[in-house]
Amino acid sequence: MPNLPFPPPTHLQHTHLQLCFVGKRRFADFIGSYIEESPGEIVDVCTGRVLGEHLGLFRYTIGQRAKVGALPERLFVLGKHRATNQLVVGPVTHPALTCGRFCVDRVAWTAGGPPDQGIPNVETRIHCDVRFRHQQILLPATIVLGSSQPIGYGTTANGATASSPDAATTATRPAPALQTVNFGLEALGFVPGCNMSEDYGRVRDTCVGRGGAEVVAPLADSFRAVAPGQTAVLYSGDVCLGAGTIAAALPSTVGGG
Repeated sequence: MPNLPFPPPTHLQHTHLQLCFVGKRRFADFIGSYIEESPGEIVDVCTGRVLGEHLGLFRYTIGQRAKVGALPERLFVLGKHRATNQLVVGPVTHPALTCGRFCVDRVAWTAGGPPDQGIPNVETRIHCDVRFRHQQILLPATIVLGSSQPIGYGTTANGATASSPDAATTATRPAPALQTVNFGLEALGFVPGCNMSEDYGRVRDTCVGRGGAEVVAPLADSFRAVAPGQTAVLYSGDVCLGAGTIAAALPSTVGGG
């Protein structure tokens, strides 16, 4: 870089994606030095079989590769059972890894508010793009504000196009192999049980009621590996509209599309 008499433009400055205070250490090892290890079972979502042992759920993120022993197949993290301290894994094609909607808590809008403020407590839909991973391509979505009623969209379980808000949400879908897979609903104090759709709805209502939003995809499986606790960033073209923390995602297997 040339010796300039003034600070160079941002795009010329050295950048990195790591946390500066972590250094060259593996992030899991860094966190492990502050959080006590809590070993538990690694469970196959398809068979219920115990495949191995993990050292702590905090070491894993939804969608990441799960390296389990010498198994030939590639497995990925699908969810976390906090109550039983189990890590749930499965193939990348498993529908529990996809969803068509998730809710974002307390959106911070770059302009101080959403593009269309709408009427308080009345549903407002804004078409935009969303990104929830670094350098991920922008995905088309609709953000829903100011309503406690989830909207229907995309396709039903049998592949038909939903013709009304209820068409997609009332379609019968196969139950997941493990219905207590935790997709982050505990973050707001709701522990998922046998009815994850109802639990998700409660979290969604809480988020929307305090400045959050629901992000809805055009198809049931458009979003892959949505991880609660991470950030979702909303765009209109090249303009960043705002961002918020993902509170919960509803897997496609339990009516997430």
